[in-house]
Amino acid sequence: MPQAVRIDILGLGRNIAKRRKKRGLTQKELAKRVGISEDYLSMIEREKRRPHVKTIVRISKCLDVEIELLLRKS
Repeated sequence: MPQAVRIDILGLGRNIAKRRKKRGLTQKELAKRVGISEDYLSMIEREKRRPHVKTIVRISKCLDVEIELLLRKS
């Protein structure tokens, strides 16, 4: 049976920002690749908005990281 992953929705924004910066992307660049507005990505990173699961999937693909790494408690 797969091991359960602890989901930290409050850490999601921080993890996205960290991974985005590590890849050398601006918010504008990542937002364009994901298909969302720069303002919305900014709100996600500042944890003012909770993205839909489909958006999290698109972000993880654009950052080339497993979803679990974005959701894992830091």
